[in-house]
Amino acid sequence: MSQPVAITPSPNLNISALKASCSACSMHQLCLPMGLGESDMTRLDDIIGRRRKIPKDTHLYRIGDHFTNLYAIRLCHFKTFQVSPAGEQQVTGFQMAGELLGMDAISTEHHHCDAMALEDSEVCEIPFARLEELFGTIPSLLHHFHRMMSQEIALYLSRHGIKVNVICRDTRVNEGEALLSYCADETMDLIVMGGYGHTRFREMVLGGATREILLSMTIPVLMSH
Repeated sequence: MSQPVAITPSPNLNISALKASCSACSMHQLCLPMGLGESDMTRLDDIIGRRRKIPKDTHLYRIGDHFTNLYAIRLCHFKTFQVSPAGEQQVTGFQMAGELLGMDAISTEHHHCDAMALEDSEVCEIPFARLEELFGTIPSLLHHFHRMMSQEIALYLSRHGIKVNVICRDTRVNEGEALLSYCADETMDLIVMGGYGHTRFREMVLGGATREILLSMTIPVLMSH
């Protein structure tokens, strides 16, 4: 069971008046895309649920907890880890101010690791359901989120000794067609990918390549669900 944390209630956010808003936060250029207009930033400010103060050595969430929020780190540092069957702690990452926590749980809606504060820390709580709604109307925010997710994946694989090149491409066809086209251009002979079923909004965030790949694959595919 998670340990209790101190919660600072969020006042009514006002982009021009409160230093607590995203636009006035000293970290916003790290965790948010550049170039958001004032109206878009106001809409993003409005969904920030609250700030949470997390004491040192306290869990923000634990493995298996239900996913409802992302957390933007405002102050200090966290670590994420799993515990092996033998009871050994296996660190999966260290996160600092400006980074997001909780993206591991988007696809399954349950966290796959523990997150613990290394110092007395503070996070901004972002309800993911409301963030998904903004993705549909603020393309630059969705594009920035895709880049952050690709960087997280590359970092995870690099920790396991796998060399990764992250390639971001704009496309007018669906993700599956774009992926197959790229593989053909690069004469690749195998695709390794995860396969998921998502709601319309989740497909917008995570991509919806699974069905198209299964229907139209031109090279062998190793798919994990």
